[in-house]
Amino acid sequence: MERPKRQTRKPGKYDDEFIIPAEAAEMYWEANTRKVYRFLTDKDIKSSLKDTTVYILWPGDGKWYLAEVDEMNVREHVAYLRYPETNEEEQVSLDELIQDKCIAVGG
Repeated sequence: MERPKRQTRKPGKYDDEFIIPAEAAEMYWEANTRKVYRFLTDKDIKSSLKDTTVYILWPGDGKWYLAEVDEMNVREHVAYLRYPETNEEEQVSLDELIQDKCIAVGG
């Protein structure tokens, strides 16, 4: 006795209620995307580093903090950072941070 063939149906049309709004899709993508960072190197010390977002490792608690490079002194390898979460500002030696692997940028 032969088995009956499996019945297939055409997929139904998508209902507009189930379309994800662009903002929700973007939020989902941001929340579920793995970000890749790399340590800053001597070759990265250029005037173009100004206005870049960097991540600073705070040795005291072992956490990375987001900072923005407000100003750069390329000749002296000094950066002026601002931490948006607290609005604090700091002058840092890029040579020290690079040597200690305490500064990273998005890759």
